Amino acid sequence: MKKYLLTIFNDTEAMGKWMAMSPEEQAAAMQDVAARYIAYTEKLIQEGRLIADAGLSMHGTTLSPAGGTIEQTDGPYVFAKEVVGGFYYFTAANLAEATEVARGCPALHFGSRVEVREEMDYPG
Repeated sequence: MKKYLLTIFNDTEAMGKWMAMSPEEQAAAMQDVAARYIAYTEKLIQEGRLIADAGLSMHGTTLSPAGGTIEQTDGPYVFAKEVVGGFYYFTAANLAEATEVARGCPALHFGSRVEVREEMDYPG
């Protein structure tokens, strides 16, 4: 079996709508979101595919080369169109199978984009 990384890219415009919701609206919506992610994660575990998974905070730091130094930019990153919201690291026989696994990711039902990439196989 090969290893694949499913990266979830959240649209910042949709995230802005989420942030504009009242705490009560967020709590109600989060019940549905959480239930879908739990079911998807449990399915990957039952199939023996899941290696790791995590949702990521909106806050973080970006390091970039800048004229011989390293520039640090702290988040959240409102200037970006998308931000990485989480990932699943799992096994599949090939990219076609990994793509089918990814089609079940709840992020797709909430307007997010996902990317599936195979882990590189380094010699040695």
